[in-house]
Amino acid sequence: MGETTIEKTLSKHLPIVIDTDVLYEYLKAVHSPQGVNKFDALVLKNVLPQFSKIYVTPQVLAEINGLAKRDFANGKPHFLEKTKPFLATISENHVEKNEILSNVHYCELGSTDVSIIISTKQSHRTAVSNDEQMLGRLNSEEAISMADMRAHYLNYNK
Repeated sequence: MGETTIEKTLSKHLPIVIDTDVLYEYLKAVHSPQGVNKFDALVLKNVLPQFSKIYVTPQVLAEINGLAKRDFANGKPHFLEKTKPFLATISENHVEKNEILSNVHYCELGSTDVSIIISTKQSHRTAVSNDEQMLGRLNSEEAISMADMRAHYLNYNK
């Protein structure tokens, strides 16, 4: 049996592009664990730091801000302040607006998912997401799901 995408990404120190859902769950797991699935929090806290380099698109950061506003109301500034040191370590990949708008998947998936797809394909990175619809637009060598991270964690923590 060959290496899984997550094993290949980790062993070859390949960068990832992280989607909002996974990044936000990680930030909550580390900084405000109430309401986070305990097993997923454990997986994220153990697997995500193993990736050599993490990229986001500006759309992901905007969505993080919106989710924090929704979930933390008056506590949003405090939550975002606590997450700044980690977010500062992440690299950013900007995808041009017209490139997003002209992508065949834009009307179906929206700007954030399309920016991740474009960033993944253009820069030979691996997308990490829990969005199966978006991951389905990538080939298996370009996609890691939350289920893949759970399986990886269980495999190496028997």
